[in-house]
Amino acid sequence: MITERELDILRRFFPVTTGMQGVHTLLRLPDAVGYCDDWKQPRVVAVACGDDLILAGDAKAQRWIEFVASLSFAGFIQAPPAFLPGLKQIDAGVIVWPRVNFVLDGALASLTSAPGGKVRKVHPGDAAALEKIGQPWLWKYWRDAEDFCRTGVGYVALVDGEAVSIASIFTESERYADLAVATHPAFRGKGYSTAAAHALCQNVLAKGRVPVWNTSTDNLASIAISRKLGFREKPAEPLYLMKRDIPHADSLTIGGDLS
Repeated sequence: MITERELDILRRFFPVTTGMQGVHTLLRLPDAVGYCDDWKQPRVVAVACGDDLILAGDAKAQRWIEFVASLSFAGFIQAPPAFLPGLKQIDAGVIVWPRVNFVLDGALASLTSAPGGKVRKVHPGDAAALEKIGQPWLWKYWRDAEDFCRTGVGYVALVDGEAVSIASIFTESERYADLAVATHPAFRGKGYSTAAAHALCQNVLAKGRVPVWNTSTDNLASIAISRKLGFREKPAEPLYLMKRDIPHADSLTIGGDLS
């Protein structure tokens, strides 16, 4: 558990800007661990929780390498490129995962066509259907699918009354909301993800926040949806994977900074 004093220091390194939604989500989780090379005169900080690690500050302050090595970490790392040499000291097999970032900083595009069926907010009765979609990363920051359906924010597209696609807020800060989408394999390519994501964008915009969308450069389906909705491409830093393979683009469709 990160103390309030530590939280104040950590937040100085993680401004409320695009690309920082993940850390603001992690900082709220009870299992998160915070690190600082010197809590009185901090130069570099880290936040770790589960298979997520985020680094910021001066990569030359190399005491952070000892901290990360002590975690026996395996998972996804968000950090400026200057941290890569240090990460490779810990694990020479660190993989660079190229990413692309999109921001809806203009008008949400109108849907020119919509699939049959209904789009509505997610509710607790959707948990079993969401599990059938087969993308448990969607609720990685919740206890399980039921917990997400009770407390998360998302919209589902229904076919014969059952959720076959979902768009949800994956991570968020006070200003930005990262969107994630996933569709059951049998219903992909029919516009259900686009319809659900459009409804979610309306919800996010109505609350005065900016929707953002981050995915891998080879996830063409995800990129196509974001562009169809009016998102504009912005520069994005890569993610780094330690002791973890890059997920295949066919296995996920995501808008969000930690995959």
